Amino acid sequence: MKSIIAMIVLSIISSCISKERGNQEAEAYPTLDTIKFIDVKTKNISSQCSSVIGGYYSKLGILISDYYILMDSLSVDLNGDRYADAVAILSPRSLEPVESKCDFSFDPKPKRLLVEIIRNSNGKSKIRGVYPNVISDIGGVLSHYSGIFITKDGFKVIHEAGSNYSWNYSTEFTITNNRLTIKSISKTCSHGDKVDSSICRYRGLSLNKVNIPDTLNNQCNCDLLWSKLDR
Repeated sequence: MKSIIAMIVLSIISSCISKERGNQEAEAYPTLDTIKFIDVKTKNISSQCSSVIGGYYSKLGILISDYYILMDSLSVDLNGDRYADAVAILSPRSLEPVESKCDFSFDPKPKRLLVEIIRNSNGKSKIRGVYPNVISDIGGVLSHYSGIFITKDGFKVIHEAGSNYSWNYSTEFTITNNRLTIKSISKTCSHGDKVDSSICRYRGLSLNKVNIPDTLNNQCNCDLLWSKLDR
């Protein structure tokens, strides 16, 4: 986990310049929090690849490396001040069906990110948290990511997959002592019209104590339950 987080650098910069697009002059951005991708172990990155990690775009009041695609976002109050903050889901280009001459070998274990963005009363946005361990890291249409939705106490992220043998995995997040925590995780394993559901509730479970992609990659451990439902 430490090696993954080391590759994702959150930096506050005094000024940033976006790369030139076409014949347009580079646009100067004001002071913004930045999501930057850096692979500290790779010394030689091809020109085809440097073009997808060297630039930035502005979205939701922050700067985001061109390497990340804004996959989804949700407006939600994250600190109880009644101002609309935001949660963003960022996906590396290597996990998305995009055309590129880059082979993305500089990022052998790409991770999607859940990003907390706090909007202050003065209209400025600050990044409060970046989490590489709560969104599916499977690429393309098989990502299993189904969406992010508002709840009474925060928001939830849903993953699901399958047809005859299927599963649904919902993680509900809330704010505890001004930090994002997990409130509950619910799982449903289904076979045809037969269903087995369970839910685990927590009191301020830290996001650093879970690895949801591992669970999703193992089909939410539904194999045993499917065998029982198949009887």
